[in-house]
Amino acid sequence: PGTVVAGSAISPSVTVQLRDAFGNNVASSGVAVTMTLNSGTGTLSGTTTQSTNASGVASFANLSVNLVGAKTLRAAATALIPDTSASFTVTNAAASQVAFLQQPSSTVAAATITPAVTVQLLDAFGNAVPSSGITVTLSLSSGTGTLSGTTTRSTNASGVATFNDLSINLTGTKTLTASASGLSPDGSASFTISAGAAKKVVFVQQPTNVTAGVAISPSITVQLQDSVGNSVPVAGTTVTLSLNSGTGTLGGTVNRTTDANGLATFNDINVNLAGAKTLLAGSAGVTSAVSSSFTVSAASASQLAFVQEPSAVVAGSAISPAVTVQLRDAFGNSVASSGIAVTMTLVSGTGTLSGTTTQSTNASGVASFANLSVNLVGAKALRAAATALTPDTSASFTVTNAAASQLAFVQQPTTTVAT
Repeated sequence: PGTVVAGSAISPSVTVQLRDAFGNNVASSGVAVTMTLNSGTGTLSGTTTQSTNASGVASFANLSVNLVGAKTLRAAATALIPDTSASFTVTNAAASQVAFLQQPSSTVAAATITPAVTVQLLDAFGNAVPSSGITVTLSLSSGTGTLSGTTTRSTNASGVATFNDLSINLTGTKTLTASASGLSPDGSASFTISAGAAKKVVFVQQPTNVTAGVAISPSITVQLQDSVGNSVPVAGTTVTLSLNSGTGTLGGTVNRTTDANGLATFNDINVNLAGAKTLLAGSAGVTSAVSSSFTVSAASASQLAFVQEPSAVVAGSAISPAVTVQLRDAFGNSVASSGIAVTMTLVSGTGTLSGTTTQSTNASGVASFANLSVNLVGAKALRAAATALTPDTSASFTVTNAAASQLAFVQQPTTTVAT
């Protein structure tokens, strides 16, 4: 047998001669001779049993071997001493497919897959084809995420393309596909991408608009994530919420620990003052997160509060600027509710409070008293009250005398003796 391409018929045909014990050719037909692979790997194909012709020769016209390398054949027939051929070489056929030589291994998200993934050119029988310059491309064929790195490489002189900087950003089970123009592609074995170390916290459930003093619902949740946004399932990490923007006090349990999924859940968070707010979620050693903006609205009115206190005034003159009273909730937030009747009375100092002493609140929840006056001088205070609301007492103010307009006996004359 001579050198041959894998899978091709050995040519010229291998022939075997019957011989006597002294090496003389024996012309005898019909003797069955069987050919087998004596050394080297692979499968010997073709018609491996042939009968001798009238000259005692058996001819094997279509023998082939599928795997490359050095081989020998063995010819045997019943009751005859067999013979082993000289060594011959099977070389590879033309490349017809690509195959993963070094499969991708499991690694951490965004980390380089190590060892480097390698892809080999193969012929139809699986023999390596040493052909350089063939472009091989890798792509993500199952699992989510982005395959990063140099995903297109050329084969070297051994027909191997090496991918030494591949990474995938998202966790989960993945497979890759290797392809080259005109060649059958190959799919890799399955491998796993796991989350990296926790690098940041992220709001998973943002805070929603809420009433002052009421727990934000649904519960605020914060997730530990790695540098590329994968959830990091680490339990026992403390996460702290604080008020990032807006005024007020953040109530509830502001320190929570993560569960087995890396989630910290805050189910009783509330804010006392109304307005637009954002929260800050932080944990030691990782980047903090700022929530989206949410609005805290005032609760129901529960009290009154002087907005414009009464100022010093001349007796009998209207207090100016006008005294105003605001509806407020239990946390001191202004409540915009119209039509609430507010009544003003004098609670300290002597005299009579005149003017329109009962006013209704406007759309902003403000009752305005534009014509209040007190007739007697001295230090005074007013009280604002409304049904079912906690009243409020003003700061002290002074009423001074008006301009002289009359005389009055201060010390009356008393009965006495003449002269």
